Amino acid sequence: ALAAAFLILIVQMVFAAAIRYCGIDYIPENQKNNLAFLADDPFGMMMHACIFAPVLEELFFRGVFCSALPRFGKAAGSLMFGLMHMISSSANPAVWLICFVQYALIGWILADLYLKRKNLTSAMLAHSMMNLAVILLNTV
Repeated sequence: ALAAAFLILIVQMVFAAAIRYCGIDYIPENQKNNLAFLADDPFGMMMHACIFAPVLEELFFRGVFCSALPRFGKAAGSLMFGLMHMISSSANPAVWLICFVQYALIGWILADLYLKRKNLTSAMLAHSMMNLAVILLNTV
């Protein structure tokens, strides 16, 4: 789970660098919302980002998709994970596409971890560690 969380952070850094390289100063809407929530209610935000969201998202995107669609679950869950994170996001189509691919790739990594380990706990832990690291990197 730790290696997957580290890989996801690298993916996020590469995609953030790609957006900045294009001359665009952009933070995904879900991260902006999370930072605002963190300022208003630090404990609630940490509970949401590090416990509730990872557990519920992994149950749905990995547990349901990978179980219900054995042949296509990894791809379908990853694409849906990417779309879900892009709700109310940038109107700039290039930025939207870059961020969508970023989140879909993160979903793919988490699905791969789930399928290799045969349990959701590993994916939940990796997701939780990644969310915690993103919060810490954006607030320190």
